[in-house]
Amino acid sequence: MALATIELLTGRGIYDKRGILEAVRRALVGALQVSEDVPTVRLVEHSPENVIIPPQHSERYVIVEVTMFKGRTDRTKRRLYKYLVAELGAFDIPASDVRIVIHEPPMENWSLDGIPATEADRDSAIEA
Repeated sequence: MALATIELLTGRGIYDKRGILEAVRRALVGALQVSEDVPTVRLVEHSPENVIIPPQHSERYVIVEVTMFKGRTDRTKRRLYKYLVAELGAFDIPASDVRIVIHEPPMENWSLDGIPATEADRDSAIEA
């Protein structure tokens, strides 16, 4: 299971936004080795007056927060970082403007289909 939230400044066109959503989904699928229908990806835009970005970053600054089941290896997480930076680079977002945060709540803090994830019959509970 993986959820991702992309936060960026307003101003991107509809095709760029959809492309960025798909890029993050591809990175999750590739790095975590999950089915394409597993990740949920959301994009949140902020008006520049509502965000303070560190001065060394540009208006392309992006924060990607990934929430996933606990248990993946450091190697898998590093692979995810590389995939995300590579995919976002196709949208002129330099690696220096990408911040990634991973949240790993334990499975008992997830619910799938209205039941605790620890009780769900899922083959893909923890992928890669």
